[in-house]
Amino acid sequence: MPISILVLFKINTLTVAAYLLMTSILFIIGLRALKALIVRDLSDRLHLKVNAINHNINEALVAANNNKEPVSLSDSLSIKENLYAIESVVKGQHTRISTHHKQIRPLLSTTLQDYQSLANNLGIHFNVSFHADDLIRVIKVDPSLLNKILSIVLSNAISVSQSGRRVVVSTNLCEQYYSIVVKDYAGGINNEILRKVNCDKTKSLGRRVDIHNRIHYGLGLVTLKNLVSGSNISLKHSSEGITNQVVIRISRKVAAIGLPEEHQRFETAM
Repeated sequence: MPISILVLFKINTLTVAAYLLMTSILFIIGLRALKALIVRDLSDRLHLKVNAINHNINEALVAANNNKEPVSLSDSLSIKENLYAIESVVKGQHTRISTHHKQIRPLLSTTLQDYQSLANNLGIHFNVSFHADDLIRVIKVDPSLLNKILSIVLSNAISVSQSGRRVVVSTNLCEQYYSIVVKDYAGGINNEILRKVNCDKTKSLGRRVDIHNRIHYGLGLVTLKNLVSGSNISLKHSSEGITNQVVIRISRKVAAIGLPEEHQRFETAM
């Protein structure tokens, strides 16, 4: 600050030093308060998810013990989905590794087999077609992340589908995206659910028991929003009557990594 200004306003260097010191102290206090708020919010989310998975594992083990049999496929998949939920909250604690691949289906073979077995056990028809694999030369994606996202989407589709219904997994390709389409015919996701999922304050959609007596803690769809954050994968939802469709879109452009906030939410087709 020029000396002439100090003289003009009759401000001495001691006053300036005191002002700068006070400003610095207030800045540090504000920064610490903000950090504490963020940590508390993260702690609340993590506590909720840890509590949910604890109940889930306990119920699965008790059921297996009472029936004197191993943990069922349904319960083991539920436990895995809840582990994904916990991981999704701790952002930055896991490394995403996107690599180049000539086909997508081989990356998802285990996930597809697991949920096809679950669907068949529940009397649900499970159809898979990956025709888009024949049209691509190479695509960049994180296989681990893609499997987690597909697991949660398939779990949701199966949870609302009664015996005799169908869950269809198909693909399509355009200039911008390689899309994996998961379609059910039970209208599992409505606009009210999407509104809650896209609300930043929503930590869970609440505990529920689906029509197959599988227990859910309302974490799956909220988890998806966290999983796709900062990746080259986005989600789109549309419904018509009882037909419900979730599209997992893998961007074919390298520049898509680090997508803006709107790509971290469920888009709704008009």
